[in-house]
Amino acid sequence: MRSRGSRRVAAALGAAAVLAVTAGCVSMPTGGPVLPYAVSSSGNGQAQPYMQIIPRAPFHGESPTDIVLGFVAANVSFVGKQRVAREYLTPAASHEWQPGWSATVFGGSGPTIKRRVASVIPSGGNDKLSGTATPSPSRRPSAASPRADANTRYTITVGGKVDARLTSTGTPYAVARPKPIGQTYSFDVVMYNGEWRISRAPNTLLLTHPEFEADYQLRNLYFFDPGLQHLVPDPVYVPLQATQEDLVNGLVQDLITQPADWLANGASQTAFPKGTRQIGKVTVDGGTASVNLGGAIARAPTAVKEQVSAQLLSTLKGAGQGAQEVKSVALYVNGSQFIPPDAQGNPVQGIQSPAYRAYQPLNGSPGKDFYYIDSHGELLHQGGLGAKPVPVARIGTGNRALAVSPDEQYFAVLRDGAVYTAVMGSDKLSLRNAGAGFTSLSWDLNDNLWAAGPTNVVMLTATPKPNGGPLQVVVATYPSDTCPGTTGAITQLRVAPDGVRVALVISGQQPMLAFGAIVTQDQSRAGQQQAPVRVSLSPFYVCGTMAAAFRSLSWYGSDNVVALGQDSTTLTEYPVNGGTPTPIPGKGGVLSVTARWRAGLIASTANAMFIDPSATGAWNPAGAGLSPAYPG
Repeated sequence: MRSRGSRRVAAALGAAAVLAVTAGCVSMPTGGPVLPYAVSSSGNGQAQPYMQIIPRAPFHGESPTDIVLGFVAANVSFVGKQRVAREYLTPAASHEWQPGWSATVFGGSGPTIKRRVASVIPSGGNDKLSGTATPSPSRRPSAASPRADANTRYTITVGGKVDARLTSTGTPYAVARPKPIGQTYSFDVVMYNGEWRISRAPNTLLLTHPEFEADYQLRNLYFFDPGLQHLVPDPVYVPLQATQEDLVNGLVQDLITQPADWLANGASQTAFPKGTRQIGKVTVDGGTASVNLGGAIARAPTAVKEQVSAQLLSTLKGAGQGAQEVKSVALYVNGSQFIPPDAQGNPVQGIQSPAYRAYQPLNGSPGKDFYYIDSHGELLHQGGLGAKPVPVARIGTGNRALAVSPDEQYFAVLRDGAVYTAVMGSDKLSLRNAGAGFTSLSWDLNDNLWAAGPTNVVMLTATPKPNGGPLQVVVATYPSDTCPGTTGAITQLRVAPDGVRVALVISGQQPMLAFGAIVTQDQSRAGQQQAPVRVSLSPFYVCGTMAAAFRSLSWYGSDNVVALGQDSTTLTEYPVNGGTPTPIPGKGGVLSVTARWRAGLIASTANAMFIDPSATGAWNPAGAGLSPAYPG
């Protein structure tokens, strides 16, 4: 069994005792992304404090209903591969019950008993062992005698309002529904060795919010961009109570076989060659995780093995679970050590190793310089707070939404909702044949320009090309997993520094801050009609209100997005992985915000700019200017 398991803290608090292993209370966020409750985040990989649950075993003579409730309460504990929870199951049911990391998170107080139906096991049935026999509809149980109990099967249904589900790999595929849906699960309970036991259980864990908070931690898997140039974080939930052995082995399996989540299907990829297999268990000794792989990787070139090493170290780093945390990785191929060319003969790869550093997630271009437009229509470049502005081009008045490409070779503006582009330094703006009504511009690292508006989202090349019209962008939404009244109209869109992910605002009764992955179609196979670019939405999102919608967005490093509220004052930093948001003290009258890793934020009002170097609300006047923009 691949141990992916995890999650449950006492479903019924009366049935389990909660033990604080280390400090660490889980707080409820006042608002924010994805889940309507917080979970601990691994952050820089440090192991987090957690609540350990001490479940109770079944008592002698418990009723079928009590057995089901006891099981639901006990499967929170992963001690001994959920040993206590399995005491509520028949041996056959215990063998079949392999929930892995899959879970259903219920709102309110969690699942409750919805129905209890008794039926008779036909003669020769084997329900007492496996629960596979079919009950006879013509016979009903009579007296509550041992003989009657032996022939009786109870089907007990539990259910409630579901707020989130997690797949077996720990990735959420439905979260934070503003209108939770109802969900029920059924258990079969039979007499086994004189006691009621469960002969059939749903192959998922049933959790409440507090249980999920106490038992889960956000971690990142790391996969490569389509060009295999850099790593992209893929957030997953992992059980805090899983052993280090179970955790690291489960994570390695996910790297070998990439989960089919929002970042799959072409947006990202694993460097592990298809046909790679894990040999034995991952071992951790002295902070070094040793991973032995075989199969197709044995025939892979050295560069691929370096990428695999970087993927392993980025993903496993910090995995501790109460043991010594992973700080380095040693890759073995069919039992032989792999030594990267620049490792000076050392097979152990740490965070200072060249292979690891070469593929780290992109935080954006370095530096503190930015661009802006003055009141006379001059495009200027400034080296940072206090530096002297340098004229770049005279582009005229009436331009806004300035966007500068990451390599600073191109810029773009909006004028009356139309898109204009130019080579940096040129006074000549090119009107692009993209349509009108656009409200947002963003460049990706390949110098493609993304333009979004309520009626259209397109991707353009940096400069006009013959027969090279805009590519339509199709945003694939989850119809049942959006904010109430969402219209589908995109008002803001920003491409991440990695060129793989986007942040976007979808308008509606409750405007939605969403995150997605870019899947670019192969245009050479599209025939005469250009294939659209697809954005696959993440299950992580934030529901705003009409009074607190999202006016402006900017990526801040590889994992966070800063959003300006519609009130032109509220600024919030949202983790893309659904962690707890961080408010940033703002200023009144702000029209736009731009952010850059290690450079801070720039906010602009109708006639002035302000720089906050630390993203903490420490705003410094930066002179007069419009539409400031960091490159990227």
